[in-house]
Amino acid sequence: MKHHHRFAHHFRLDRFSFAHLGSVNGFAALTTNRMIATMGWGMIGIFYPIFLYELFGQSLSIVFLYYAIMYGIRIPMYAIGAKIFSRIGLLPSMIIGQSGTALALLSYYALEVGLFQVHTYVFLGVAIFGLLLNATLYWSPFHVDFAEVLTRGKRGRQVSIRYAIQRVIGVLAPIISAWIILNHGYQFNFLLGVFV
Repeated sequence: MKHHHRFAHHFRLDRFSFAHLGSVNGFAALTTNRMIATMGWGMIGIFYPIFLYELFGQSLSIVFLYYAIMYGIRIPMYAIGAKIFSRIGLLPSMIIGQSGTALALLSYYALEVGLFQVHTYVFLGVAIFGLLLNATLYWSPFHVDFAEVLTRGKRGRQVSIRYAIQRVIGVLAPIISAWIILNHGYQFNFLLGVFV
C-alpha cells in the first residue's frame, strides 16, 4: 500500500525548516539576529532595574529620573536617526545600533567592576548614549528591512514565528541570568551579555 509523501515519515526535515515561509534568507537572518540580541539583552534586562536600584543606593526616585532622561532624550533623536540611516543604509545603521547596546553593557560592566577611576555618571552617560544609538539607529531600520523580507500572504505567520521565538528566549534568558548572577555576580553577567 502506497503512502502519501507527507505521511511517509513522522520526522521529515522540512517540518523543521523555514523554507515554507518564503523569503527565507532575509527572514531567517533577521529572526536569528533578534534571537541572539534577545538572548544577550534578556540576560541583563530583567535585572537591569535592580542593578540601577542598588547602584543608586536604593533610591527609586533616582532610578525613575534615569529612565526619564534615557527615554526623554530618545524622542527628538528618532528624526535624526531616520536621516542618518537613510544616508548610510539599513545594514550599517543596524550594526552601529547593535554596537550601541554592546557599548551600554560594557559601560555597566566597567561600572560594576570599577574598571576605570571615572565618576559613576560618566559611565551612565555612556550607557544612555549606547542605548540611544540602539533605539534610533537599529530599530527603525530593522522594521523597514523586516517589512521588506516578509512574503505577501505569509506575513502574519512570519511575524508570529519571530515573536514566538523571542518570547521563548525571553523566558529562558532571565532564568539563566539569575543563576549566573547568584553564582558569579553582575559583572560576569554583563560581560556574557556583551559577548552574546
